[in-house]
Parts: sequence; C-alpha cells; structure tokens
Amino acid sequence: MRLSRSIISSLILTTMAFAQSPSTQPAAAPTTSPADVADVKAAIAAYNAAVESGDIKTLSSSIAVTTPVQKQAIDLMGTLTKASRGLYQAAVDTYGKDSLAKNNVAKEAFPSGCPSIPAEAQDIKVTGDKATVSVGTPDGPPPLAMVKKDGAWKIDGDALLPPMTDKQMTEQRTVIDAAIAAIDDTATDVKAGHFKGPDEALAIMNFRVQKAVRQAQMKLMPLEALPDDAWVGEVGGIGAPVVGVEKI
Repeated sequence: MRLSRSIISSLILTTMAFAQSPSTQPAAAPTTSPADVADVKAAIAAYNAAVESGDIKTLSSSIAVTTPVQKQAIDLMGTLTKASRGLYQAAVDTYGKDSLAKNNVAKEAFPSGCPSIPAEAQDIKVTGDKATVSVGTPDGPPPLAMVKKDGAWKIDGDALLPPMTDKQMTEQRTVIDAAIAAIDDTATDVKAGHFKGPDEALAIMNFRVQKAVRQAQMKLMPLEALPDDAWVGEVGGIGAPVVGVEKI
C-alpha cells in the first residue's frame, strides 16, 4: 500500500516543488563550463544525500534564502523530512527491506518536506553566478534555479518560496508540527511492534496525519468561518477540545 500524496499536498509549505516561472531563469546566454557543471552536480548530490538522511543542517545550508521567515520555512521542511526518514528507517529496522518490497512500500511512500532532485538526464546551464537545472524530458518539471553564494552553489529558495508573513509562518508551523507529531508517534509504535507490517503502519500513519492536519487547520479557522455541521470533540482521550467537520 502506497501512502497517498494528498496528505502532504494539503500542507501549504510544500510549495517547495522545485519549480518556478520561466521569468526567474537567467536571460543571458549560458556560458556553461565542465567545471561549473561538476560543481552544480556536486551541490545537488549533497542536497539529495541530506534529503535521504534527514540531515536538517545540510538541507538548510543547501538552499539560499534572504529572509528569516524563509529560513524558518526551510528548517520546518527539513524537520518534516527528518521525521519521515525516521519512520522509514524504523520500518526497515522492524520489518526488513524484503517485507517492505513484498508489501509494495517504497521509500517514496513516506512523506517528505524536501523532495529529491532527479539525478537522471540533468541538463545544467550556467551563466555567471546563476544556473538552471532541467531533467531534460518534455513532460518533466520546470527548470530549477540555483545561485552561487559565498563560493558555493545552492538552490535558489527565493524562487521557490512565496512571500510569507510571520503570522502565516506561525499558522503553517502549527499545521506541519501536527503532521510531524503524527509521523513521530507512528514511528514509536512501529518500533514497539504495534503493527502487523509496513503496509498497516503506513495506512495508520496516513490516517493519523490527515486527522492531525485537519484538526490543526480547523483550530486556526475563525469560528464564523466554520461549516454548519462542525462539531467539538476530544483527541486521544486527553480531553483537549478540538473542532472538526466529521468524526473519525
């Protein structure tokens, strides 16, 4: 069973889809040299390795941004990625890679705030301190913008992240923190042997994340914006009131 991507697509900060409009690409003709291409590829490889391991520090340093709010967004996406990788590793340690393969549970089924950049058929164009990276297929994503900053190539975070206020960042942190907590709780249960197999663990994680995200989003809504069929209930028997639109 593969985890539905709809969970993470519901988290607004996952606009880090590594795509931007053509207007963000360099206008001048590329002056690409083999050395530049090698340096850009090395930077992408370092970023991808950080995604695989959930290395928040390296992820953050691999993306260039200019505002503190953008930096917070990048760090939050790194934390989500780390939680996802932690759950995947817990599943591997508990059930074994053969069991994951038998149940069609791929690493890509685990949600990640920071997606990997495909290494296949990368078409890199460099002009001065700017570069674009294309997958090189007609149906591939738009080119990824990169910039050279402090002597190192980095992903251009300014081209990825929309403008965001401190209030918006706080609200999105509330939603994504709820998703992270659900993922971490599932990892704890996997390690304790509470599930029959990796497919069941993913199904429950899917359920928990959707519920946690929905509840966090509803808490942020003003009361006058709630639907007529809203209800007030409790989560996990703790007794904390939450607002929802359906009982799960």
